[in-house]
Amino acid sequence: TFAPPAPGGYGGQVVVVSHGSLWVLDRQGALSASLPIEAFGIHGRVCDVLPLRGGEILIAERGPGLVHRCHLADRVCVPFTTDARFTGLEGSFELAASDDQSQIYLAHTTRHAIHLFDGSGTWIATSDTEGQYKFPHRPVVVADELYVADTNHRRLVAIEREAARFGELAGSFSTETFLGSPGRVYPIAQRRLSGGTWWVVIG
Repeated sequence: TFAPPAPGGYGGQVVVVSHGSLWVLDRQGALSASLPIEAFGIHGRVCDVLPLRGGEILIAERGPGLVHRCHLADRVCVPFTTDARFTGLEGSFELAASDDQSQIYLAHTTRHAIHLFDGSGTWIATSDTEGQYKFPHRPVVVADELYVADTNHRRLVAIEREAARFGELAGSFSTETFLGSPGRVYPIAQRRLSGGTWWVVIG
């Protein structure tokens, strides 16, 4: 699991979770910190991490699990949300935040839904769960738009971020490619370069 640096969060560092440990590296790859995930009181598998400002990090424990808000320096974690609907998330789920971190997005892959929280962990809205998106992966905010890999519909989608319309489709493009078998090109992660080119991981 890899997380890019959060603005003002880790001073240009990146966070990686691998082999049961959390690693913090600078942009040249020099290691600045390494801690076992168990040091945070987390004993399950990690499916995502999201660096926040002030030395905090969200750690998503693969289900049945939950999202922890952890402080890196003192290794103390508390639940990100106290909403009972999100205290035991089964399967896989992934995290993203708006640039100012006032909104947190949780793509609940196995429930075909994207959830919206405020920065304190209060649930605000959920996208349609009746098949609009199938196995959504890797939410990412680009140029003030929220993109998600709509995996089993074989496309990337931009979705509405405002609470009243959260989850509505704002745009999409196909990820079909000659590199995969027709109908079996499943996007699972993506990043857009500054020039507008998308790189997509195809499962």
